[in-house]
Amino acid sequence: MALVLSESVRRSIANELQPLLSRVLDLTLTLKHAHWNIRGGGFRPLHLHLDEIVEMTREFSDEIAERIVALDAPADGRTATIANESGLDPISGGFIGCQDAIAHLVESFDQTIALARDAQSALAEIDAVTEDLVIEVLRGLAKQRWMLAAEIDESGAS
Repeated sequence: MALVLSESVRRSIANELQPLLSRVLDLTLTLKHAHWNIRGGGFRPLHLHLDEIVEMTREFSDEIAERIVALDAPADGRTATIANESGLDPISGGFIGCQDAIAHLVESFDQTIALARDAQSALAEIDAVTEDLVIEVLRGLAKQRWMLAAEIDESGAS
């Protein structure tokens, strides 16, 4: 593999990363919305946990955006772009019960992980460095998805 990537390869990599950037930014906003609006049993630990996850997703979005820019492409984090590209199912407005929030967030993580796996698969053929970044994002997302899913109350309380 050449040490310097051609312009067309850099463009292909950036094109794989931009939708993931939009999705991770949207996930971050969704997590923050839940953080502010959850109610019910388990509020405090979930409230604190969501802040930890937001910190992680913010770091991931920054790493993804910086990789795009390092490839000499613009990273687009504008709200209009996020809304148009993300495709993440929106969380309900207003207050939300802790269990309902967790269920929605687990689904949001599933959607984000699926998109990241698609990007990782495509990048495996193009650039190992960028693939490694996406694998690290996947590792963090999968761990936090597991931790949220473990908080689901199987008794049916919301």
